[in-house]
Amino acid sequence: MILDKLTNHQPVRIANVDWSCFPEAEGRRLRALGIDVGEEVTIRQRGVFFGRDPIALEIGRVTVAIRRKHALAITVEPLAPTTASDETP
Repeated sequence: MILDKLTNHQPVRIANVDWSCFPEAEGRRLRALGIDVGEEVTIRQRGVFFGRDPIALEIGRVTVAIRRKHALAITVEPLAPTTASDETP
């Protein structure tokens, strides 16, 4: 599933990022913001104008804004449901 296609407030894990879609400096910036394979993310809000840019993306305790074209290069997967045995007391 592509990150851009998610509904707001749906937590997912980044499965793949097509880094070839970005110039090298832009890829470094996105990694520095926490966008990388394995990270859990949630779309908090989308822009209100045509194109729905930017996308407010929550990564951990940080919220960053990314362009829709960046979200189109990010593949995500649903988080596995947690069970009682997965939680620590």
